[in-house]
Amino acid sequence: ITIPDGVTSIEAFAFDHCSSLTSITIPDSVTTIKMYAFYNCNSLTSITIPDSVTSIGGYAFYGCSSLTSITIPDGVTSIWYGVFEQCTSLTSITFLGTAPTTVGSAAFNGVTADALVTSENQASFGDIGTDWNGLTLRVVLVDTTPPDAPTLIGPSLTNSATVELTGIAEAGSTVKVYEDSTELGQATADSSNGSYTFTVTTLIEGSHSITTTATDAAGNASGPSVAHTVVVDTTLPVITVTPGADTVERGATWTDAGATADTGETVTASGTVDTTTAGTYVITYSATDAAENVGTAERMVIVTPFGDIVIEVFKLTSAPFGFSFNTMVGRSYTVEATGDLRSWEAVELFQGSGGEIRFTAKPTSSGGAQFFRVFVK
Repeated sequence: ITIPDGVTSIEAFAFDHCSSLTSITIPDSVTTIKMYAFYNCNSLTSITIPDSVTSIGGYAFYGCSSLTSITIPDGVTSIWYGVFEQCTSLTSITFLGTAPTTVGSAAFNGVTADALVTSENQASFGDIGTDWNGLTLRVVLVDTTPPDAPTLIGPSLTNSATVELTGIAEAGSTVKVYEDSTELGQATADSSNGSYTFTVTTLIEGSHSITTTATDAAGNASGPSVAHTVVVDTTLPVITVTPGADTVERGATWTDAGATADTGETVTASGTVDTTTAGTYVITYSATDAAENVGTAERMVIVTPFGDIVIEVFKLTSAPFGFSFNTMVGRSYTVEATGDLRSWEAVELFQGSGGEIRFTAKPTSSGGAQFFRVFVK
């Protein structure tokens, strides 16, 4: 059972004879555990009394025969009568502070256990080895000092959902990693130098605030580290190709009109156009943003033989498909086809007669859907 935060006291008889109760977590808001609160909870094996508790009422844990150990925080000043009476499995009771100012009669009746006290508080209990309210006093060095908050290092901007975080924490401590208040996982700090590594694999597009804490072997937890912000950006730059004169005759000059990226990144171009050789050329533009996302776009440049392209059409999926064009006497007309706008193949030659010529689409040697163009000489 976990008692919600905000509760200030465990009232009398609250869990009286709850024989199936095995463990309970009490929030730091509780200051008082009243009488008979856990009376005869004989299956209770684990309970943590928070530092906020100052008083434990009479018979609060009477007959909790499955408890083997318990820790009394340093804020407890009153343990009333019969609190741990007949807790027959108790072998040790650890006191983190000085001896409570009030201990009721029979508080530990039927208990054969050691009272473990810190060396700095031992004098308030009495001599080691002697009896204290039915318990045998023993000294134990109890670590109540929380570790320092870990350091935390990681990327500030990335295009990946997987991010590696590193830092330094108390050697051997357990490092817990959080996004806001949600725990993402744990890592163990190196036992010699305290270094740790944790890989987050679930970050989505957007900003994430990451913190870490360290918990030592004694269960002391540090405060949170300084928050580290990771921004995940997986959006590629969008490149707009600037319109230009991308069909030129062989031997003419072609000028790249360039391209721009939507968020201002530098655009680089690759590829060449050889205006001495007829053909189709591809210029590829690319831009990389701060998160290393790469956007690309292409420009097709056509270098024609001497003469003009009269017509350029795309073969429709339904056949047959043709087109017509007017001719001039004494000129020759070559129809070329391609399936990829890179490798062109002549499919028919006409001599101009001064009239209209109708062309029915023919496949290239490799077949498939085609672009067509007509050259005039």
